[in-house]
Amino acid sequence: PNPETFLIRRTTHIVRDIDKTLEFYSNTLGLPKIQDSTMQIEGMLAAGKAGDTVRFAVCKCQHDYIGMAAALQFVKDTLPDPGEATWAYGIGRALFVAGTDDAHSLFAKVKASGVKVTREAFERAVPKSGGVGETKMISMGFHDPDGMVWEVNHRL
Repeated sequence: PNPETFLIRRTTHIVRDIDKTLEFYSNTLGLPKIQDSTMQIEGMLAAGKAGDTVRFAVCKCQHDYIGMAAALQFVKDTLPDPGEATWAYGIGRALFVAGTDDAHSLFAKVKASGVKVTREAFERAVPKSGGVGETKMISMGFHDPDGMVWEVNHRL
C-alpha cells in the first residue's frame, strides 16, 4: 500500500500543565518545539467545542512532517484535573513507542525528570517482521507527566 494515502502526522495529548509537558518533551526527550500558540476553537474538532480557548504546542521528531508530539491545554473553561496520573491498561488506551540511538543517556534523563518509570532499561530480542530472525534492543517504560505510557527502544 502507498504510505502517502494515510499518514499519522501527529499525536496530541490533552494535558493539565502544558509548560510541564513541554519541559519533558523538549529537555528530557529532546524534541524541539516548533509551534506554541493560544487560540479559540472555531467549529467542532475532535476535542473541545466552538469557543473554547486552548493552548496548542507541537514538538518535532526526526521527520519534518510525520511523528510529531503535541500538547493541548484548555486555558478558558479548563477541564477538571483527574488527580494523580495513573494508568490502567485496557481497551481504548494508547501506548506510545519511540526509538533512540542513545538509550542510556535518554533513560538517565527520564529517571532524573521525576516521572514514573515502569520498567528499568533492559535488553531483549523481539521477532522481526515476517517472522524470520530477531531484533535485539534495549527498552524502557515510563509514564509522562500526564500519565501517558511510553516505551522507548534502542535497536542494537
